Amino acid sequence: MRRSPVVVALLAVLSASLVVALGTGPAVATAPTGLPAGTVQAAAARTPALALSTASPRHQITKYFTIRGTTRAGDRVLLQLRSGKKWATVSTRTLTRPATTTRASYRFKREGVGSFRAVLVRRGKTVAATTGHAATYRRVSTEAWTNAPDNRLFTRIGGRIAAGERTSDTVVVFGQFSRRTISLQVLRGKKWTTIARRTTPAPGYGTARFSTPSTTATVTRKYRYQVSGTTAERGVTSRTTTVRHMNPRDYRGAVRTAYTYMKPYCPRQVITLSRNPRQDTSYSTYPNMQIELARTLTPGKTMQYISLHECAHIRTFKVYGDSIGSGEKRLDKIYGRGNGVEMLADCMAYRMGADKRFGGSYTTRCTGARGTAAQKVLAGKKA
Repeated sequence: MRRSPVVVALLAVLSASLVVALGTGPAVATAPTGLPAGTVQAAAARTPALALSTASPRHQITKYFTIRGTTRAGDRVLLQLRSGKKWATVSTRTLTRPATTTRASYRFKREGVGSFRAVLVRRGKTVAATTGHAATYRRVSTEAWTNAPDNRLFTRIGGRIAAGERTSDTVVVFGQFSRRTISLQVLRGKKWTTIARRTTPAPGYGTARFSTPSTTATVTRKYRYQVSGTTAERGVTSRTTTVRHMNPRDYRGAVRTAYTYMKPYCPRQVITLSRNPRQDTSYSTYPNMQIELARTLTPGKTMQYISLHECAHIRTFKVYGDSIGSGEKRLDKIYGRGNGVEMLADCMAYRMGADKRFGGSYTTRCTGARGTAAQKVLAGKKA
């Protein structure tokens, strides 16, 4: 069927208008053969094309948008955010001169995904609008850890420390975009209170070292660390560590008696009594530097020997620290029989006042090099 020139012109104008209204691209149209180009251009001018884009990264809380399209002086360019079934205007720019590019921004109130569009208002009427454009705000995770497998603080002391003593631990933090603040917190009542704060010097890896407060009373406290969040990175809150600060003046029974024996050499020593009524062995542990007494002990020379023997182990741990493994090899050469650490503890116990007649679990021969080694370690030196 043949169409008249008027019909062809009308269809061409409608087609160009439809493409612009759908926001598929700039209003660039070619006049059909036999139709003046001014006819199409006039239609395009009545329905300008808009395009909306953003290059803001996901972790950036403020999104910056670029709105492209031919505008005139007096036009208003709106940035709108979809809220339910409606569009809410979040930014308005009134143009003072013609432009092809307009900038707009929006700061997210919380993490999530928003659907945005640009609207062009001319002489009080909406003449163009883009389709919805998704923008996401999502902070990145923060990495924080300690030497403990579960990344808690102060785990080396095994949940107990002598009142007046302090223990320290280091938190390592990785912040990609900014300096990070790490806080040491203690639970007071039902509220976590910050008692120390550190800030990393620059983005990237940073460390913060914290110590438990020194106390005088026997008290149980809960500690944790917290890495503050930023607009780009999430915060971190560690698991809780429970620490019993123990003052020896509150010891009772066998524990008090044992502490009396060892106090001159192991002051403020953490001592506990085994929960197992059948346990007949006392022992010392590293790195928490604690002594657990057998429940079968009764006051007397034997108890004195055992208390001082375990105190000797604590003194040895303090001298050798994490190099106790190499220390054992050295002590085995001095004492022989592959049990140098225990023999050293016996010889040290005798020097501290233990009676050999009630000791000798490992040795009673502490002369020569053996005695010299015991004397050195007791003085705080390696054998």
